[in-house]
Amino acid sequence: MVRLGRVNMCAHAVRNAFTLMLPLLAFLNIPVFAQQPRVAVLDFREVPGAVSLGPGFESIHWTVDRTRALGAALSVALSQTRKFQIIERAQLGSVNNERVFSQLSSGLGYGSGGFGGADYCVLGELTLLNGYIKETPIPYTQRKRVQCVGSMGLHIRLVSVQSGKILTAQKVVADLISDNAESPNRFVEELQQLATNRAVDCILDGAFPAKITNVVDNVVFINRGEGSGYELGMRLNVCALGSPIIDPDTGQKLGETEMVVGQVEISEIQPKFTKAVIVS
Repeated sequence: MVRLGRVNMCAHAVRNAFTLMLPLLAFLNIPVFAQQPRVAVLDFREVPGAVSLGPGFESIHWTVDRTRALGAALSVALSQTRKFQIIERAQLGSVNNERVFSQLSSGLGYGSGGFGGADYCVLGELTLLNGYIKETPIPYTQRKRVQCVGSMGLHIRLVSVQSGKILTAQKVVADLISDNAESPNRFVEELQQLATNRAVDCILDGAFPAKITNVVDNVVFINRGEGSGYELGMRLNVCALGSPIIDPDTGQKLGETEMVVGQVEISEIQPKFTKAVIVS
């Protein structure tokens, strides 16, 4: 989804179609940075009972350390978007994850000096990891098709270190089927990469809702480049933000009305921005 100034990935969007939203800067509920915001990604936690590896995956020993390392993998993926400065783990010092989860997720901030001067903190949990070998008889033969089947689920929260406010909280689930059944470890690595990429999309949407920055003739420029989940030929709906939606009881701003004003098709993906041709 792209707004007049902003592009969002919508869970209900059809395959290969997103919506770009283009809101005014004043509508955004996140800080405006003169430089790339600094992000600290903490070690991931594991929800009890999250890991369930079945037949064919006995050789995989999933440990607490592998769960924690998901944070490092996410840091690498976030750095590739060129949207953030990633705080190195060594800069964070001794961080008690349980205390951090408790304090930040309860809405308490750490102030400007927390986490090596980070603006955002990413809290992650492994909620699901399963995998097994599936054998399917091939009709009219004595052979079977052998495949790896698995899913990985992550719960991602992007939190403002200054205020403790949760900017986005998303559950990501990646499903994968592969014919490379001889290497379950490789399969799990691919599954992890898929889940990590989807987590990056959620974080980008929370911190940097995609925006159309320029329109030149029949081409629009979007402030999202490589590593943003876009593909050549992908179509995006373009929406304009309307009047604000206000809760009559609390007076809190819940969002804005949206109106589809057109559609664009991705034509070129650069490291820091994307070009799209106006379709309608």
